Amino acid sequence: MPVKDRQYGLAQPLRLGLDADGRIIDVEGDLSILRRPEPGDSITDIFPEPGALSRLRNLLDATDARALEAAVLTTSPEGGDGVDLLAIAARRADGALELTLLEAGELVPGGEDDVHRASPLFERILDAIQDGISVLDNDLNIVSVNHWMNRMYGSGQPIEGRKCYEVYQRRSSPCPWCPSLDALREGTVHTSVVPYPEEGRPEGWIELSAYPLDDEHGNRVGVIEYVKDISPQKMAEARLRERIQELETLRAVGRRSGSPMSPDLLAETMLSGIAGSTGSDCAMILVMSEGRVLLNRSWPHAGSVCRLSGDGFREPGPDCLCISVARDGEPVYRADLAALDVPGPADCLDPAVRSVAVLPLTSEDGPLGAIALGSSEPRDYSTSSAFLETLAMEVALSIGNSILYQRLEEKAYELEGRVRQRTTELEQSREKLRAQYQAIPVPTYTWQWNGSDFLLIDYNDAAMSFTNAGVADLVGSLASRLVESE
Repeated sequence: MPVKDRQYGLAQPLRLGLDADGRIIDVEGDLSILRRPEPGDSITDIFPEPGALSRLRNLLDATDARALEAAVLTTSPEGGDGVDLLAIAARRADGALELTLLEAGELVPGGEDDVHRASPLFERILDAIQDGISVLDNDLNIVSVNHWMNRMYGSGQPIEGRKCYEVYQRRSSPCPWCPSLDALREGTVHTSVVPYPEEGRPEGWIELSAYPLDDEHGNRVGVIEYVKDISPQKMAEARLRERIQELETLRAVGRRSGSPMSPDLLAETMLSGIAGSTGSDCAMILVMSEGRVLLNRSWPHAGSVCRLSGDGFREPGPDCLCISVARDGEPVYRADLAALDVPGPADCLDPAVRSVAVLPLTSEDGPLGAIALGSSEPRDYSTSSAFLETLAMEVALSIGNSILYQRLEEKAYELEGRVRQRTTELEQSREKLRAQYQAIPVPTYTWQWNGSDFLLIDYNDAAMSFTNAGVADLVGSLASRLVESE
């Protein structure tokens, strides 16, 4: 008998737990038309006919942890004619397959294309499922839904009899991504991730699996939609992507902690990446030393958190929020700048900025400055406080190392200048001494002791004249040998 002329669930259901080989591992309930199966029996004992067995295999293979499958199967009780059973398969938490069998009862036939609602018992079964079940006919009219779907989409009004795309997506025509259309056309399971409650303004995400529904003769009579709210999963994925981006940002900033860049160039290089990874419209870094501003760099240059930063550098005033944060060492998070409880925010912050996060930069020697992030839209930076404060520590380390490197470089350059100056002075002194040595009017010789004898190493002009230039040939000679030769 076709599924459209049957009602299922007039009797109590029979629930069977099955292992991967189709053997029964537990039994609950009973059907009057069947001998109650026992654990260890095979499901093929209930459905021995080749056609039913084939549909059963398809049913078991298609069932996974996300959804349920349904099909009409025919069994032959001992000594009786074939009986239709509605088989609903679902995967349990322990991984076993649960097969619920419902006995069919007669129903007053409806129109040729009707897909009838299940009995109250079957509806209670569907309502107990913690995901959405929606049964559609071939024209995408909603035939039946469970409680989950009514809660999500009903808004106090009945939704049966209306088009699915009108109720579920607030559209006047079928959705372009509709998996149910594909399932109806191809006869295979299709799954899509769709926005909730509508495409243009998604507040969440739904995973929609569409399963074609055929009668026992293989005629397509509709589709079963299994709907699962995956918004938490999508949010977790988004948070994971944010964390990965945060780690990449921290890694990029950390890699620059040993960079030989100047603090100004380092700040400019880091700011665009920091603004991008935090979803900020602008960012700035303020660095101070002994009460004096060493660095005030912003991104982008055309606009910033602060009125005073950027290419046209100006010294911040005493009411500067960044200076207050740097001095106090406590971060400030504000989603509404009008509610700031700090002095002079109108003189300090750019009016285009709606939300701000200002974090202290601290080194081992004490306060170093502050980093500020700004957004033109209201947002709560404090939800990312752990990441932002870790980021501020990495920025402080990088800027502090850059300042230290710059100071060491300055010291090295200063020392190099002094060495060059001393070398020049020594060369000048040596030349002066040489001139005085040559000016001595009497023959003068310079000897060097080599540990065992004296060695002639130099002479003046008077010695050159006295020896008729012969002394030049004696340089490097030992004194003892010169005495012997004389």
